[in-house]
Amino acid sequence: MRRSTTWLTAALLTGLMLLSLPMVDLAVALRGASPSVGGALDTDAIDQIVATHMRAGGIPGGQVAIVHGKQVVYLKGFGVAGPDGRAVTPQTPFILGSTSKAFTALAVMQLVEAGRIDLDAPATTYIPWLRARFAPSSAAITVRHMLNHTSGFTYAQGMAGWDDTDTSDAALTAAMRAYESIQPARAPGAAYEYSNLNYLLLGQIVAAVAGQSYERYVQAHIFTPLEMRHAYTSAADAQSHGLATGYRYWFGRAYPDAGLPYPRRHLPDAFLIASAEDMAHHLIAQLNGGQYGGTRLISADGIDAMQRAAVGTGAPGESYGMGWVSTEYGGEVTVVHGGDVPQFHSDVILWPHEGWGVAVLINANTMIGDARPQIVGLAPAIMAHIAGKPLLPPIPAKRTTYVSALAVLIVLSIMQIGRAAWWCVRRRTRTGTARGWRLALALLADILLAALLLVGVPWLQGMPLAAFQLFVPDIAWPAAGLAIISLVWAGFRTIFCIDRRTREG
Repeated sequence: MRRSTTWLTAALLTGLMLLSLPMVDLAVALRGASPSVGGALDTDAIDQIVATHMRAGGIPGGQVAIVHGKQVVYLKGFGVAGPDGRAVTPQTPFILGSTSKAFTALAVMQLVEAGRIDLDAPATTYIPWLRARFAPSSAAITVRHMLNHTSGFTYAQGMAGWDDTDTSDAALTAAMRAYESIQPARAPGAAYEYSNLNYLLLGQIVAAVAGQSYERYVQAHIFTPLEMRHAYTSAADAQSHGLATGYRYWFGRAYPDAGLPYPRRHLPDAFLIASAEDMAHHLIAQLNGGQYGGTRLISADGIDAMQRAAVGTGAPGESYGMGWVSTEYGGEVTVVHGGDVPQFHSDVILWPHEGWGVAVLINANTMIGDARPQIVGLAPAIMAHIAGKPLLPPIPAKRTTYVSALAVLIVLSIMQIGRAAWWCVRRRTRTGTARGWRLALALLADILLAALLLVGVPWLQGMPLAAFQLFVPDIAWPAAGLAIISLVWAGFRTIFCIDRRTREG
């Protein structure tokens, strides 16, 4: 009885430890530096900031673009674009992650200004077949709700399908029609909750209204006017033009992983592809009222509506607009967005008051461990150098949760092996059979542990197991292995005890 109780306690502690894993760090503590405002950009200092972060985080490769006003003032690639050792250049394509949302919001706003989309019209106005999929409470969800992440859809709903390998032209539509019902967690407009599902649906609206695929619309109306010559809406096209290999961290070290899924359904919310040079053009348009060179993509009012604070996110001084986050820290308004896919990270920061913009693309990612603050902290550190002060609030790294989670998994694995060994020794020397309640309690403990590791922990992180394994492989796979061992061991022990009791009774 005492051993079973201890086992249940350990299982609960595992859940608490893994629950504390940080899944999103929007900023990190920043060091002050000499300002560049009003003077020439100190490119040597930027080089040193990048080198420091890459070395400390074991980052294989990255790109940095800095613009001021209408000029690109810094554009460099660093490190390697893959295990073959080829160098990253400013033109190397990287997967953007959620900074893709700004492009989808721009596409929607272009169609709004063309009079083809009403921000306050129900989404089903533009996608009639969604009426059969939307739950009754979804009928009031408007285009604006989705742009602002106030539709009522959850973070977990937006993480479904990240392991989808469908790259066909019908991938987006097929993904949506696979839902029997799309049920928001709360009333539309009631509260903010970040969900990729919002922008997945917005991509479908763009396609329906424009009468062409989302990919073709973005290429023709955004990438081409912005002269984004190394931007792609297809992984296959990007690979033929030098797409960087993405890396994932396993126990603190980055390893190449080119075989991860490219879920086309999530193209509008996370899987557009571009280079730092392309992102520099995007920054210029965002800082100059929607104009790049002699081309106007959208009105200045449209850009202002996208970047303007619309709904509080719950973080102090932070609000979401349309594809952008507006933050106010130290009296300065900064417009930002980060992007994460399992093997790439991006950050875009706009300082509209002074006309500065920074884009950082990295071909590696992790959500935990020592590398995370170096990855998410590079762009804020560069902007802090430019401004002479931090423009984003510091968020301390939480390395202890990663170490603690691994330690608990190791301890539980040792305990499980010890239990099995002890049971085998006792089986040889013991003459009687285990009492039924002890066997049932041990079986229940093993099942609860497996359920906690396979279902509970990913659910607490707001994502299904498949997505959890993609984003946090060095925690998710050992946890899954321990869960499987527990289930196999429990099954073997139960079958043996039942068989023995049958033969003896």
